[in-house]
Amino acid sequence: MTIDEKKEELTLFVTEAKRLTSKPFFTYLKDNDVCISPNNELDTSPTDDQIDVYVLHFRKFIQKNDRVCVQNVNKIILSMPSANLSEWAKIYSEFNNYCNRESLIGRVSIAGNDSLTYSLKSLFDTRTYGDLSHLNKEKREKHKDLSSNVTKEAIYRHEFISFLHESGELIEEMANFCEALI
Repeated sequence: MTIDEKKEELTLFVTEAKRLTSKPFFTYLKDNDVCISPNNELDTSPTDDQIDVYVLHFRKFIQKNDRVCVQNVNKIILSMPSANLSEWAKIYSEFNNYCNRESLIGRVSIAGNDSLTYSLKSLFDTRTYGDLSHLNKEKREKHKDLSSNVTKEAIYRHEFISFLHESGELIEEMANFCEALI
């Protein structure tokens, strides 16, 4: 890949990251404190529609077959001669560490909680794909378990929303880095 092709890919990443962070879900969370309540009386989280639209776009950044996938962008950055690799490594590492961070599910004491511990990324995958009929029974059961009582569901929803927002902020940082590089 030539330098111009690499810059074109990074420009696409920056454009897609800006589109992601301009979505109502992201801007809502920048401007509001979120309270997720098991009884939904105090729930101030984004709407399901806002979440769905955001997730559809967000998946581009974590699905390895997409041009703007963070892992693919990392390969391009590492091959750029003028890149400040220590700065990039810090942001990229923070993103990966965040995705692999252990969620609260399985660590908190909830009646009926026999859940294993999950990474935040695996909770994202479970919430996004877990109730779809084309997936295997194990994934559907995992989603069903995490939605099995109101307290666990509230934590599950909170962790999902937090993951989307925090990951989006890190993607925004990566895009700022890429924009400065190109």
